[in-house]
Amino acid sequence: MNGKLFDFINADFFKPLTSMYKDRFLDCILHIYEICRNEFSYSAPRNEIVEDLSLYFEPDESEFIFEEYHEVARNAREKANGFLRQLKNCGWLEEEVRANHEVFIQLTEYTIPFIESIVGIIQSEELEYQGVISRIVMVLRNLDESSKPYEEIVIGVQDGMAQLVSELKRLNSSIKRRINDLTSKVKPEEILDSFELYNAQIISKSYYRLKTSDNISRFRQDIYSSLDRIIFDEKIRKKAIAGYIEVKSSGDTQLLESEASDRLASEIQEIRRNFDRLDDIIHDIDEKNRIYMRTALNRARFLLSAGNNIEGKMNLILKSLSSADDFDLDSILLVNDIFAAFPQRFISDESLRAVPQYKKLGSITTIRKVNAINEDVKQARIAEIREKQKNQITPKKINQFVLDLLGNKNRIGVSEIPVTEIKDFFKIIYIVVYSSHYQSCYRIEKHEERILLANRFRVKSFDIVRRGKRHV
Repeated sequence: MNGKLFDFINADFFKPLTSMYKDRFLDCILHIYEICRNEFSYSAPRNEIVEDLSLYFEPDESEFIFEEYHEVARNAREKANGFLRQLKNCGWLEEEVRANHEVFIQLTEYTIPFIESIVGIIQSEELEYQGVISRIVMVLRNLDESSKPYEEIVIGVQDGMAQLVSELKRLNSSIKRRINDLTSKVKPEEILDSFELYNAQIISKSYYRLKTSDNISRFRQDIYSSLDRIIFDEKIRKKAIAGYIEVKSSGDTQLLESEASDRLASEIQEIRRNFDRLDDIIHDIDEKNRIYMRTALNRARFLLSAGNNIEGKMNLILKSLSSADDFDLDSILLVNDIFAAFPQRFISDESLRAVPQYKKLGSITTIRKVNAINEDVKQARIAEIREKQKNQITPKKINQFVLDLLGNKNRIGVSEIPVTEIKDFFKIIYIVVYSSHYQSCYRIEKHEERILLANRFRVKSFDIVRRGKRHV
């Protein structure tokens, strides 16, 4: 990589996004981008942009202080001009005088990639993973017809594979943050909403298809065969090497054919390695998803059950006290009594200092006699394990439970599910969780309205709809 970032951009480039008005500056940047993005050179008349920003600032009657210019902007137009001037001085945009002395505002060339990245983060646009793989396969099928296989095919496959790997890695790295966001500070009635949001953001339709009907394995052999042809088919290889030399040679220095052949083979192998890595990335995503589901379900159980026992009641008392704006004397005495009754007798796991562990070797005694396990105790333990397995909730059991609920119907609402105890509400959670399972015989259709179940749990309404084909 040649040069440093601030050799290309203004030294104050990030100043607007770290100032006290950073949210306002970001809104203005996105407004300008929306106006300029459809023009030929990311530019628009200054008057048009000022009018748009003035409308944006119109509802805000507060004063804006620009200390650098010793100015105070009071009305919407002064604020618009002040923000434009600051963005210009920091290198986000330039002004250009054109015909008829009309002033245009133009985004600088290095600004556009930054804004596009910001838009991508805000909108969280999801890549259609399967579309990328399909395009790679279709491009590789044109090997025989292509006169420039390196420029027209190899480069395109490299870009598509890099994009696919990057998007899956981004999804993988975001799961931990989403797990924390969706499972922290969740009330019992928000549990189903949490699962719904997670399924929409993580277990998305495109990723789900990539794992099931449009699995990568379907295309693996076609892609490998086409990549091998680039190396071993003499006619295609010669054209690819010629294209590689043309693209990679710089100035008066031209690559040798043998060197170009070796480099081309290395790039083809790198494409194969990236394709092999997709399985590892997807496996890691599945593992993190499994951890989230277990964590969220355990939290749901805790929140739904902790409230009727002493620990749950104490937890509710402490939560209500912590949310109070101020304490009176009685509240302070109550808090003191609580902590006197329940003193802390452990070192927090979140402590920066590791808890010391000491090992002490004791004297080893010889086992003189091994007592056989009583047959009644053994059978009781086996019965206990079987009972535990019987009560374990699995996708297959939830599937059968839904089939029993549906009966001869093709659709039922969540309000039709009998809820008389906590275990019944657990089943509703599992119905939502397992609706995307590949063996599921039903799907979920969500509604915006909220309903009350068992006069206790308020959830978003949804319908359970029988799938066309059963997977029992």
